[in-house]
Amino acid sequence: MLYLQSKNGGDVSIKLDQLRINIGRDAGNDLVLDDPAISGFHAGIFFDNGRVEMVDLGSTNGTYLNGRKLSGRVELKAWDQVRFGAAELEIIDPEGRRPTSVMAAISDEMLAGVPDKPGRFSAGKPLALLKAVSAGSGPATVAINDTLSIGRDPGNNLMLDVASVSSKHAEIVVQGGKLELVDQGSTNGTFVNGRRISRQLLNNGDRLRFDEVEYLLEIPRSAVAKTSINPAVSSPPNATAVNPALEAERIAVPGDSPTRVEPVFGSGPGSPASGSSATIVEKVPLPPPPLAAPVLEGKTPRSVPGFSRPVAEEVASPGGFAWIYFSTHGRIGRLKYFLCLLPIIALSFVISALVQQILFGSITFDSRSLHYLQSTIVVSLITLWPSIALGVKRFHDQDRSGHWLWLLLLPFINLAPTIMLLFLPGTPILNRFGPPPD
Repeated sequence: MLYLQSKNGGDVSIKLDQLRINIGRDAGNDLVLDDPAISGFHAGIFFDNGRVEMVDLGSTNGTYLNGRKLSGRVELKAWDQVRFGAAELEIIDPEGRRPTSVMAAISDEMLAGVPDKPGRFSAGKPLALLKAVSAGSGPATVAINDTLSIGRDPGNNLMLDVASVSSKHAEIVVQGGKLELVDQGSTNGTFVNGRRISRQLLNNGDRLRFDEVEYLLEIPRSAVAKTSINPAVSSPPNATAVNPALEAERIAVPGDSPTRVEPVFGSGPGSPASGSSATIVEKVPLPPPPLAAPVLEGKTPRSVPGFSRPVAEEVASPGGFAWIYFSTHGRIGRLKYFLCLLPIIALSFVISALVQQILFGSITFDSRSLHYLQSTIVVSLITLWPSIALGVKRFHDQDRSGHWLWLLLLPFINLAPTIMLLFLPGTPILNRFGPPPD
C-alpha cells in the first residue's frame, strides 16, 4: 500500500487507499495544505483497479511530478516526488526498499571509447569526470558527456538528496568542447574553488561545491584538444632551399665595425647560381652608442628614449642674464633661483622709492599709504616678467608645467607653490624640459 508523505519530515501522511483524495487549500479537501501558492482545489488522486493516478484540477501554479509540470492524468509509483506550491511530498511504499540513486560506473571499457548509449548518463568516452569529495552525499563518480543537470529533484541527471541543495541547483553545459558551470538560481549557491559563481568555465582540477556537496572535476587527457601540426614539405633532391633575407642583418662586434651579410649565388664572380652560395661582407658605419642622457647645447631632440612625453625643442645655454630673467625655457635649481630672486626684491624697493620721490616728493614703505600702494603697482608691472621667467624654469626643474604659477594668485593656496619654488628639489635626471641644471 502506498502513502503520500511529507518529504522532509513534515506532518503530512495519508494512505492512498480511497477512491478519490482531493488536495488543496480549501477546508473541504481531504488533504488541506495551508500555502498561498496552492489553489483552493489544487489536485486529485484516484485509486482505480490497483492503479494510483493523479490529475491537476486547473491550479494556478501547477502540480509537479518528479520536477515536471503535470499534464493530464498520470500514474503514481513508489518513491515519486510530488510538489504543490512549496509543499514537497513523496509517494512512500513501507513494504518496499527505497531505490539507491546509482550513476553509471566509469569502467576501463568506457574510457577506451565504447560507443555512447542513449540514457540518463552517457556510457561513451566521457569529456570529464566528477569525483565525490564529501562521501555519502551523492554518486561517487559521474561521467560528463553532455549537459548535466544537478539538483535535489529525481529528474536531474545528478540527483543530490540533500535538503540544502535546491530542486534545480545547477547545470554543467558542454559548448565547443568546453565545460561551463551555470547556477540555476539556487538558494544556497554554487561554488568553484571556494568562490560563489553564477556561471564559469571549468578547468581540470576544479572543485565544484553545491552548498555542502563537493565534487572534483577531472578532464581526461584524451579530451584535451590536440595541437594541429602541418606536415613538413620536403624539398626535391639536389636542391637547396634558400630563404632570401628580408633585410641585411647588422652585427656589432666589440672593437670592430658591424658587418652586413648578403647572399650571392654562384661559385665565383659573375657565375650563375649553381646550388652553392657565397657571402659578401660589407663594412657599414657603426651607429653612435646610446647616451644615458643627451647633452643639450642650444637644442634638444624632440623626444628622448625612455620618456613618453616630448622634450622641449629649444633650450638656451644657461647662465646668461637674458636667459635667467626673460626666457621660460630650460631649468633652474633652488639655490640659483633664490640668488636670482634677491636682485628682483632689492630692485623692487629701489623702484618703489624712486617712483614715490618723483611723483609724490616723499618716500614711505607703509602698506597703508596710498603712495606706497600706487608705487607697488608700478613695481609689479616692471618685475612681473622676470619673476614669471624664474618661476617657470623652477617648476620645469621639478618636471612641472609653468602653469603652476597660477596658484600664486589664489588666496590661502599660494603658500603651496611658494614652498614648491623655494624648497622642493628638482629631478636629478633629464626630464621633458631639459637636462638638470649645473
